[in-house]
Amino acid sequence: MGVELLLEPEEISADDLVTIFRAFCESYGIKPTKRDERFLRTQGIGALRTERRLDYRISIGGHFFVEDRVDYTFVWDNLQLNESERKTKDKKFQEAVKRHYLSQRKSYVVLQQS
Repeated sequence: MGVELLLEPEEISADDLVTIFRAFCESYGIKPTKRDERFLRTQGIGALRTERRLDYRISIGGHFFVEDRVDYTFVWDNLQLNESERKTKDKKFQEAVKRHYLSQRKSYVVLQQS
């Protein structure tokens, strides 16, 4: 499961990308580093804009993905979690991203994927 953003990759700012990543880390119990933020603000946002995809390795075996799909941008991961843990953490992540965009008065942004 992941989060669908009703935005094109070029509509996602470096600040948005870092905020989404921080929400992801908080939701899944990962400690973000300054290196993560530096990467996302430079190479990460660059890859998202030019390649329309970001594949960021956050830990051994774990990746944070952002990818342009036809009508939306999809954010997801490949962390190995049991079903119950996955459901709880996914919901927390979705709500955090939703709060971020609603705080900017952008209500068109988040759809939850079931």
